[in-house]
Amino acid sequence: MPLKGTQPKADHAAGTWWPGLGPALAGLATLLGGQRLGALVWWRVWCHRRHDAAALAALAYSRARSGQPKAALRWQRRCLVQRPQCAQAHFNLGFLLEQLQQDEAAQEAFERATELAPQLDLAWFGLARCLERLGHFEAALQAYQRNAALQPWSPHAHAAMARLQQRLGRPEQAQALIVHLRGFEPRVAAALQRELQAPAPPAGSAERAAAAFPAAPRAAPELA
Repeated sequence: MPLKGTQPKADHAAGTWWPGLGPALAGLATLLGGQRLGALVWWRVWCHRRHDAAALAALAYSRARSGQPKAALRWQRRCLVQRPQCAQAHFNLGFLLEQLQQDEAAQEAFERATELAPQLDLAWFGLARCLERLGHFEAALQAYQRNAALQPWSPHAHAAMARLQQRLGRPEQAQALIVHLRGFEPRVAAALQRELQAPAPPAGSAERAAAAFPAAPRAAPELA
């Protein structure tokens, strides 16, 4: 960074418009030239504004996309210094820590994300995965349930809960989840049934599953 008083007039003039125009240029560069070109433009934004949280987050994302999780983690930690109350920033940190197999630290990051934004469904799913790997199975089930409540048309949490229930020696609960999945993701339900080698559902199981779970919509609602 140039010392104070030594910046050329041209650079000084550019500095007045670059920080405001830089993010737009970075987005356009990413769209037209890909992540690498976009990252170069975000780097220029960061060089002019070292505390720009958007630039820090973008640089962390670009490193993650290029297969550099450790470098991404460094940028994301810098971003969190600027956005300590941003749930998405904590989620991104948890995601990177999870990639680096640091499950305890990832759990803390996901928990913080859910505290700041209880509606952030992906944070609940990330938290559940970490808890499951750490052996906290009941807590993992609760986190999966929170994700499923926020995304009832998504099969991922339901399938994860079914696998975990089967692992815990609760085939009836696993079967109820499979039956519930059949109502909106029949292919996933059939594959899961084969995977878990679960028997065919007995008569009346669909009704019992419907009573245990909220009705699953046939399609995702339209976004406003």
